[in-house]
Formats: sequence, C-alpha cells, structure tokens
Amino acid sequence: MMETFDKVFVPRHQTALSTLADRIGLDFVVIDCAETKDGELLFFEADHASAVHGLDPPQIFPYKRAHMSRLFDAFAQMLKSAAAR
Repeated sequence: MMETFDKVFVPRHQTALSTLADRIGLDFVVIDCAETKDGELLFFEADHASAVHGLDPPQIFPYKRAHMSRLFDAFAQMLKSAAAR
C-alpha cells in the first residue's frame, strides 16, 4: 500500500485530506488514518506533536525509509521557508 500511496491513496482521499488540513489550520500536523473495507477514509488521530521517526528496522519495514526521508526533507524545507519569512 505504501508503494502506491501517492498514486492511489492520496488522490482517492485528496478532498478529505485537504479539508482536514484547512480546518486544523496548522503548518504541520500528523494524522493517523486508514481505509475502511468499503474504501472510506477513517481518521484515528490528528496531532501537532506526534512522534514521526525512521528508527524501525528496514528488515521489518523495508518500505518506510524512503517515505520517512521524503517527510523529513519536506519538514526541513517547511522550516527553512518559515525562517525566510
């Protein structure tokens, strides 16, 4: 599922994800969500202080490293942009 996240999950739920981001109104928020059996988006948590890490062993979570790298790079860019303002 994570290998097709940008091509399948995000487009399918773009409206809900954008609406959530707009309503929360923060520059950074972490969400924990999944799809129900019928393809609906189910949110478990939305938080500004969640722990996001890349410490899991790649033997167990081989897909995670690439996604965490993208997230960390995006977060660093967000901070640089905010500092430049």
